[in-house]
Amino acid sequence: MPGQFDIAILNTQGAAGTIYATFEIRNSTTSDCTENGYAKLQMLGSGGALLNTSWSNDNSMASPSPVALPPGTEPLGAAGASGHGYFLVSWTDASCSQAQAEMPKFWQVTLPTSGFQTDVTDIDTSMVCGGAIKVGPIKPAPYT
Repeated sequence: MPGQFDIAILNTQGAAGTIYATFEIRNSTTSDCTENGYAKLQMLGSGGALLNTSWSNDNSMASPSPVALPPGTEPLGAAGASGHGYFLVSWTDASCSQAQAEMPKFWQVTLPTSGFQTDVTDIDTSMVCGGAIKVGPIKPAPYT
């Protein structure tokens, strides 16, 4: 049975043409939940139109493992919050023209274990070359 979660982009940062966005997950139910693996993402334009999106799993900074998401944790974005899940999405913004890039207004996120799906508002004006993204596994602490 799909759980209910709050999901938001915690931050974005970039260097040398690669952008990294950290997504944060919070269990908003009254029951324990566990997520394990990689979220699936689809970029959406204004009004929810599907944008070209190709994604691959990225094991370069972490390996998948079960992440416990207990109920009653602090809100998203709270400094030092425990019991939340985090995953990293990366893409290049420097190897193409604006005409060759996708510029999402929303990220449709589907969690791997529960199948929960929601749209997350992009916090910057992301420019994703060719619509290609890499997704890291969900882990119990922010990527560093």
